[in-house]
Amino acid sequence: MIKQLRFLLVLALLSVIGQASAQTIVTFTAGTDNGKNTGNGKADQISKDGVTIYCSDAAFNAYNKGTESYEYRFYKNSTTTISSTVGNIQKIVFTCTAEGEAKQGPGCFEQPSSGSYSYEGKIGTWTGNSSSVEFSSPSNQVRATKIEVTLVAGSSTKQSAGLEFSATSATAVLGQPFTAPTLSNPNQLPVTYTSSDENVATVAEDGTVTIKAAGTTTISASSEETDEFYAGSASYSLNVASAVDNIAAFKGIGIGNSAILNLTNAQVLYVYNNDMYVRDASGAIDFYKSNLEYKPNQILNGTLSAKYAEFNGLPEVTDVADVNVTASEGTTAADPLALTTDQLTAEHYCDLVKIEGTYDASASTLDGVALYDKFQTGELDNLADGGRGSVTGILVPFHDAPEIYVISAEELASTKQNAGLAFSQDSVSVVLGEEFTAPTLSNPNNLPVTYSSSDENVATVDAQGNVTVVGAGTTKITASSEETDTYYAGSASYTLVVEKLYASIADFKTIGKKNTAKLKLNDAQVVYVNNYTTNSGKQNSEIYVRDASGAIEFFNTGVEFTVGQILNGTLTATYDEFNSLPEITKVANVEITTTDGTVEPRQVASPADLSAADFCDLVEVSGVYSAEAKTLGGVPVYDKFKNGSLDNLEDGVNYTVTAVVVSFKNAPELALVSSVATGINNVEAKEAGNGSAFYNLAGQRVDANYKGIVICNGKKMLKK
Repeated sequence: MIKQLRFLLVLALLSVIGQASAQTIVTFTAGTDNGKNTGNGKADQISKDGVTIYCSDAAFNAYNKGTESYEYRFYKNSTTTISSTVGNIQKIVFTCTAEGEAKQGPGCFEQPSSGSYSYEGKIGTWTGNSSSVEFSSPSNQVRATKIEVTLVAGSSTKQSAGLEFSATSATAVLGQPFTAPTLSNPNQLPVTYTSSDENVATVAEDGTVTIKAAGTTTISASSEETDEFYAGSASYSLNVASAVDNIAAFKGIGIGNSAILNLTNAQVLYVYNNDMYVRDASGAIDFYKSNLEYKPNQILNGTLSAKYAEFNGLPEVTDVADVNVTASEGTTAADPLALTTDQLTAEHYCDLVKIEGTYDASASTLDGVALYDKFQTGELDNLADGGRGSVTGILVPFHDAPEIYVISAEELASTKQNAGLAFSQDSVSVVLGEEFTAPTLSNPNNLPVTYSSSDENVATVDAQGNVTVVGAGTTKITASSEETDTYYAGSASYTLVVEKLYASIADFKTIGKKNTAKLKLNDAQVVYVNNYTTNSGKQNSEIYVRDASGAIEFFNTGVEFTVGQILNGTLTATYDEFNSLPEITKVANVEITTTDGTVEPRQVASPADLSAADFCDLVEVSGVYSAEAKTLGGVPVYDKFKNGSLDNLEDGVNYTVTAVVVSFKNAPELALVSSVATGINNVEAKEAGNGSAFYNLAGQRVDANYKGIVICNGKKMLKK
């Protein structure tokens, strides 16, 4: 009997050892095991040792300049499939660049298609037993530096389904025939086709794709697990683009959108490093990192697929693909647009332009227009300070104003004088409905002057230069004189910003994200200040301010307020939201007076009464703490301010907390400031010890002479 038992134990031990030895870990390291994409918008995949990681929108060859390291990026709203053909997957470990549910952290993955998934810190861990597992990231992108896949080799005699499309991505043109990638199904398994967005494209039972609208979808083919084969799947990302006839139409598709651009007799204006400036009859644009090796003056005809982007206002063609363009040598060099300084508008960005004016060497300007030797031509050396000059170059935006990347420059000889027009101010702001005094025009030569406004919906100007404010916005008021035998043409301008005044925080929050307006604070109070240093060493500032209408956060605005201060006055501010939390992100023209005051948290009946209307406010509320869920009365609590208040909370105790209400998944969360126990469910039938702090059931501290039930060290006790 004993021998038999020993034999069985040995067999069991050998089985365990055999299983352990059969385990294989396949490790994907960013920068070593790379995909093909460096940015978003397309599918990407990496394969190694029988394991494939596929994502519908990913960059598996992304380089982070800030950290100077490579990373795997799984973009928002993407679907990721990790599959194995050499054994079932038992464990997947993601090492991410951020923690928990923060953007780019492992908590941004939803629960997968099978198995279980958990995360702590920067580590996300899946466990299960499957040949493939699918993840999605609906809220934020995930970034990982390493992915470890644990396999059990030989854990099954089943074979891989072998499903594979002939391409992982495809592009279709709206309104044109589309040929889908071919599905390889070597085992003739029954297959089900799906489209992740049927508004973009549908797919029939036989895999035939019907294009519906512009956008991106993922076409998937899947087979169920059988006695012989693992469940299988294959996918490709389908980008459906509209077709546009010219550069101007391409700029109209919107930032981040893709289209098929038809180039008709477009001419290459200039090429420098990653930038190629191209003009057609409708306008000009910059081809950025296109990998197109065309030369200046070449004429381009044909089509290509691309995404529209803007860099600080500069229109760009990016993510060029499916190039079907012929290039022929231009018979003549591109003619620059001869423009006055007033004609240098966003309409001409990326175009070849030519202007004349007086050169200011100290400011590197020509009649006030900024000049930059971006292309390192050295041509600015041809201009004399204070002299007349002519400059040809590429027009670009710089701080929302025109700038010229100089290609050529020459000094102009002339006996004419400058007109000498100048306004007393370069810019001025006015509140809609308030009186406005325009800057004074200096016209030393008494030249005839014509006035104009760039946006008459904001302000108009009459022949005498009198300005009438019409609505909120920004316009440029310009005075110009024509060239004469004695004087050059002259011009002077100032920017007029007309702001609408919002008299409360609640009204200000209605202007919409990224918009700017003037906010008036009436007895608003600073309820909390959180200044902290990030892991990367960046200094951040969060100032929570409340008025009678509501509350808002000042985030990294540069203003320095202290807790309790009463604020009265005005400032120009930009409104934004971070995960639904209302924020002021930029301020200017601060005219605020401060007086000291004492902060009182706003009383809230129960945690269940909290809503988005309470975001950024300091509140006092009571409820029972759940240690497992980290909630107070069902509302999440968070040690955002690193004051240790959360560590003091015990499970099952009723607490009254003071907290700033922040946003977590668009719902209220309590960022703790302080907490006081006000009750607990269990009463210990013993006397309270001397020398301890005692609280009655209302949470009020009592002295040593108090008799009855008290709370001491988080426990209910009877004090006799």
